[in-house]
Amino acid sequence: GPIHRNVHHKGEPDEKPNVMNTSTSSVSSQGAVPNYLKTKIAYQVIVILFITMIIAIISSSGVGSYTYAVSDFTANWNLRPIVDIKTALSECPAGYENLINAEWPGTQVGCDCTYSFRYNTKLATGMCDANQTQSGCRTVSPTKPMPLNKFYSYKICGQRSGSNFVDMERPKKQFGGTGAECSYGYKLCGSGSKEFSVCVSQNEKCPINHVYITSLNNANEAPEGYSTQPLDGNQFVVFSDSSNKLPTVKFQLSQGEICVNPSQRDIPSQRTSYALSNDHGSWSCSTQIGGYYKDPRFTKIGSVKEDRLFSDNGVTYVVMNLPNYPISESMMYSWNLLTSDYYYWNINCDQQGTYDRKSMTRVLSKTDSVSSKLSWLMFISIFQFIICCCIIEGRLKGSNEGCVERENRPTFELVTN
Repeated sequence: GPIHRNVHHKGEPDEKPNVMNTSTSSVSSQGAVPNYLKTKIAYQVIVILFITMIIAIISSSGVGSYTYAVSDFTANWNLRPIVDIKTALSECPAGYENLINAEWPGTQVGCDCTYSFRYNTKLATGMCDANQTQSGCRTVSPTKPMPLNKFYSYKICGQRSGSNFVDMERPKKQFGGTGAECSYGYKLCGSGSKEFSVCVSQNEKCPINHVYITSLNNANEAPEGYSTQPLDGNQFVVFSDSSNKLPTVKFQLSQGEICVNPSQRDIPSQRTSYALSNDHGSWSCSTQIGGYYKDPRFTKIGSVKEDRLFSDNGVTYVVMNLPNYPISESMMYSWNLLTSDYYYWNINCDQQGTYDRKSMTRVLSKTDSVSSKLSWLMFISIFQFIICCCIIEGRLKGSNEGCVERENRPTFELVTN
């Protein structure tokens, strides 16, 4: 724009320039939007943002619940089948993996005031302060998590082989019959309907599809067609590949059943919550998915008393040295060992070609992306809602108040004739 200078002509007195205050707080230009209308528009924007925020929160919460199920579903299908089971006192044989991978959570640092008469709270998290120490309290060191991977003194080891369920060959219905057949070079595994049968290469073992733990006087007492592996005492793992079920692919140790939301646990409500425990998860199955709170796809195959489980895994010595740990409860409650098969998929869907297992996993993999986008929408909506509320608060209380402090410095414009 043009450059304005103060020009002094000879013989003319100095003149001060005409200065006009154009502060937004004192001047409203012609045709400006009235303040009441601005406020009205702002309130309407807030209402729209509030509705958007509520929809985003509800949608994100709903999709988030199902994201657990979707992730679990795809993880199940991506496991390779178990074709053999062995038990081991120490390490699993080469080519085998430990099928039980539970954990005792360990404890936090704490302050034990059991022998202090000054404090009512006898055990709390955090180090003791100087006053507590002088009153007879002592700081309790934290303990690390410990694996719970032995069941009746033994590790249950599994050998996996072949393709996962996404890529696994499935039988085809025989034309003119009710049975099932596999493609050339494959053999049929399982018994009964084709819905629960699979096909593997001729040189591969059929997957195990039935496992349970029971007491036997000797291994010969197992049913025909079943194999056994010993545990401590007269307990045996009994398994077969000829049941009318899909292959068994997962073992899980739990104090109760398995919740459909994997972040929750089914723990008896009568149990005492230990103050220093690192176990901060939910103690009940409170999320409902597909009409279920507990996962019906898991089957209990055995159980063991907690004191025996802790003893087998070296946890007993640790908990006995913890102050006020409810040792007596370990003799009252049991832990369950459960298994799950491949999650059911109607074989006709593969044969119709509309939605086969591969296309289904591609669809399910997009759920995480949708959930992530909804979460971002929720956070952005909340942020915008708060900012708008703060701006309006500032306008109602005054220009220098509210969450966002508005700068209201006067501006000056040089006016020339």
